[in-house]
Amino acid sequence: MLRVHCCLFPVALLVTATISLAGQPPAELVWEDRFDLGGHRDNLRQVVVSRGLLVTDGLSFFELEPGEQRRERITHLSAYSLESGELAWRQQVSGNGGRQLFAAKGNVILVGSAGFGLRIWAFDLESGLALWQAEGPPFESEAAVSRLADGVLYTAGVWRPAAEPEFALLIQARDPRSGTLLWEHRGAAGAFVHVPSLAVQDGLLVVTSVQRPGQDVGVIEAFDAVTGVPLWQRTEDNTTLGLLNASTAGCRGRVFLSGTRADKPFGQAETLVIRALSARTGETIWENAFEGPAKTTYSPRGLLCAGPSVYAVGASGSQNDDQDDTLSLWAFAGRSGAERWRQDFAGDKISGRLLELEKRTLFLRVEDRLLSYTRSSGRLRWETNPLGEGFWVDVDLAHNGYLAVVAVVADDQTKTDAVVRVLR
Repeated sequence: MLRVHCCLFPVALLVTATISLAGQPPAELVWEDRFDLGGHRDNLRQVVVSRGLLVTDGLSFFELEPGEQRRERITHLSAYSLESGELAWRQQVSGNGGRQLFAAKGNVILVGSAGFGLRIWAFDLESGLALWQAEGPPFESEAAVSRLADGVLYTAGVWRPAAEPEFALLIQARDPRSGTLLWEHRGAAGAFVHVPSLAVQDGLLVVTSVQRPGQDVGVIEAFDAVTGVPLWQRTEDNTTLGLLNASTAGCRGRVFLSGTRADKPFGQAETLVIRALSARTGETIWENAFEGPAKTTYSPRGLLCAGPSVYAVGASGSQNDDQDDTLSLWAFAGRSGAERWRQDFAGDKISGRLLELEKRTLFLRVEDRLLSYTRSSGRLRWETNPLGEGFWVDVDLAHNGYLAVVAVVADDQTKTDAVVRVLR
């Protein structure tokens, strides 16, 4: 294990953090922890920073228990001092983490699975002490997306009772401090379900799901976020709004969706659709559609609603020509749908995604770069490659300008290292 530290003084930290937030990229290495994965099956997956600590999950591998024939999966959870890089604590759980990692109000919450079921673990942020553990319903269950909002942990995924051959929609709301189940919604069994997105805003929970993805039938469902009572539902197919890779966001009494549209059932997604719905009724308020040349395919890559604007990312390209793919970032007026500004990127199979790291700023990942834009005008504040050696896995930005990065780096001899890095 190699840990590199830079010598820092408190005054320099304060000044540099202020400059970083004012428009300069976090680029100076504060510390790094690098270690050989040693044949572990998986790697680092997610990172969050809270109260001066960096927490990451991963290093999952199969472990054969004494006297047992079946190998069980073990996932590690590690906490470091954000400033010094010293390891504060490390925990392991018997299960597969990686669905989502949260840090809030002194707790760390890991959403994952164990065996054939949904599993959630909670730990004390400062000590790593295990606080509670929760499970999904029998026989099989799995979380697809989760959100921590308004003091409640929401998870949406699938479940399958023992007597049924197929899965159905599962939504749970829990108290993150105790793990207590506040309410649960179990959809009717009999349809294979894919759950791409979940949004919570002003007491409303909206979940998108796809029933039998091969048949391209999608459902948008709204629930009272406090009680779980169903409020409204809309059904779509891929010729109106394909939801297979949908993103959802909400604010100021509206629900925003990004999806795709095909010109015929089961056809190729040739149009990117951004739609605004009434949070009260689910009716469409406005819709924007973006089409490319013939045989161009589109896919949504993220959606964020902040104040009076909604921001969307989409990728387009064609496998039938030699042209570069395009990645686009739009800002729309949430009230009217009017385009406020747009940024475009091109490259061979270019990838990108919106990241929600800090207020008043928009963060976009483009390949291995992290770009920071002002939300109001779309002006580029800074960009950086926080790893410099390849493709990083996840980042999180602390309020004092520290950027936490987790990555996996492989060399020419197929040696694989896990990397935890902090920049300022």
